[in-house]
Amino acid sequence: KLGLGLEIAYRGFQADGAILLPDFVGGEASGKKSLQTDFVDSLQKCYKTASAGDESNAGRKLLIKPITCTCDARFYSNLYQNSGNVVVTCVGPESDSIHGVDESVSLKSFRDCMVTIALFINEWCGLEKEETQ
Repeated sequence: KLGLGLEIAYRGFQADGAILLPDFVGGEASGKKSLQTDFVDSLQKCYKTASAGDESNAGRKLLIKPITCTCDARFYSNLYQNSGNVVVTCVGPESDSIHGVDESVSLKSFRDCMVTIALFINEWCGLEKEETQ
């Protein structure tokens, strides 16, 4: 109580913070080679392939930037705490006013993002052709 008959209370959502891709704080890697830089290099290569048919994307790279929001990736980042063994990040399409009444997502960017993820899974994990009978 503040003595004025008022009480200040916070009832909103709170979560522990997390730093995803700590080698890239500031937007670019520090120059050292790591699992994170290999991961991001591979992701950038896949993005370049996915968006190759679009002249407006010529020479563009995925934007790596900090986000001031909460996402489930923080659980894995905080759980594993070893960026040398586990890479945690979020990848998504260009968007505007996310979770607002006027939110929007670029469909072209969404498509490029999905193709990038599919190419990345193939490159990073590998795929095997399923034998059919």
